[in-house]
Amino acid sequence: MKSCVCFGSIIVWLCCSVYIRFLCLFCMSKVFWFLIGILVLVGLVVVYYFVPVGCDTLESQILEELEKVNYCESVNDCVVESRYGCPFGCYQYYNEDADLSVVDELVDSFEGRGCERCVYSCLQAPSEGELGCVGGKCVDLRRG
Repeated sequence: MKSCVCFGSIIVWLCCSVYIRFLCLFCMSKVFWFLIGILVLVGLVVVYYFVPVGCDTLESQILEELEKVNYCESVNDCVVESRYGCPFGCYQYYNEDADLSVVDELVDSFEGRGCERCVYSCLQAPSEGELGCVGGKCVDLRRG
């Protein structure tokens, strides 16, 4: 009985030894690292496209970016338009020289991910005399 156990242990040891050597040789090969690279790349693509940034996060990022482009020194710097709509406000206020490309990309992503839009009634956009620059921000003077 002892010789059986000993013989079995030797066979297991030989099999493990051969497997480990094969694995080590495989790990050293360029094919192995190429396959690891492909797996990492596929993983990143899956995470980017299939693990979406939440709509709430995107909405917050868009509102933050809109806040950044809303700056002025005088009312002449201000532009008001309904560029993005609900849920980002009836009208967006921004500096005439502001770069809106980041906001545009975020809104495209928001819409592309199927985030819910809303609909609400809006007052008419502020006219020339109703738009102001208060505290370095473009504002609707009708709102006080």
